[in-house]
Amino acid sequence: MKIKDLILKTEKINWQELEDLQPINLKNNYHCEKTKQSIIKNGFARAIYVWQDGDKIKIIDGHLRTSLLIELKNDGYEVPDKLNCTFLDLPNKKAAVKYLLQVFNQKTNPINESNLDIWLDDIEINLDDIEIKIDELHIDIT
Repeated sequence: MKIKDLILKTEKINWQELEDLQPINLKNNYHCEKTKQSIIKNGFARAIYVWQDGDKIKIIDGHLRTSLLIELKNDGYEVPDKLNCTFLDLPNKKAAVKYLLQVFNQKTNPINESNLDIWLDDIEINLDDIEIKIDELHIDIT
């Protein structure tokens, strides 16, 4: 079986023009302040993972970081207009959602199950469509 390289390219683009694939409340951002302080202290050092859907570029991984960059910019920090984004070779929205849920879903930033259900309903995708079982995901059960 061949391992596919899903990285199309990495380039600096205007991060403020990116669109979110996931809703703002999908994940419970327990480490939000820790991430914000790390960006202030250490700079921006991890590319935003994106998927290009026609003329729109959607964030697969980096939603929290881009939200924090907006906050920091509003607080008076100088944030570069262009940051590195890694473009993933994903054929459609179902593949992008599956990748977001299977690859970038972490225990440190678990998904809110009720918000997941609402989001998937809104975008007309269910876990069976993308061959994911709920017990495969990091879900916040608190």
